[in-house]
Amino acid sequence: MPKEKKTAASRAEGKAEKLVLEYLIKQNRPYSVTDIVNNLHNAVSKTECQKAVNALVDKELVITKLYGKQAIYVVRQDTIDLSSPAELVAMDKELVELQAKITNYKNTNKRITSELSAFNSALTTDQMKDRLEQLKIK
Repeated sequence: MPKEKKTAASRAEGKAEKLVLEYLIKQNRPYSVTDIVNNLHNAVSKTECQKAVNALVDKELVITKLYGKQAIYVVRQDTIDLSSPAELVAMDKELVELQAKITNYKNTNKRITSELSAFNSALTTDQMKDRLEQLKIK
C-alpha cells in the first residue's frame, strides 16, 4: 500500500484539533463550538473548529451532549491528569505563602501612600521661604 501524503488541509485540521483539545483541557468546562471559536480569538474558523471537535469526539477524547439543537462539548474527565495529594498540599502551602505576601504588599502600599499624601500636603522649600518672608514683614 502506498503511504498517504499529508495535505495542507489535513495538517490544518490536526492543528485545529490540537488547539481545541488543549483549550478544552485547560478550561475543563463545557463549551459550544461558537464559544470555543470566540475564546480562541478566531485562531480557527467555525468550520475548522466543528471538524476538529467532531474528530475529537470520534477519537473519544471529547464528549458531546445535545440540548435540543445545541451541542455542548466537554473533555472526558478520565483523560485529565489529576494532582497527587502531595502536590495539592504543596499548592496549598504555596497559596498561604502568596496570600501572606499579598497582605504584606498591601500594608506596605498603604504606608507608602500615606507618606506620599503627607509629602504632597507639606509646603515646598520655596513656599516655606515665601511664608517666612510674609511672617517677617508682619
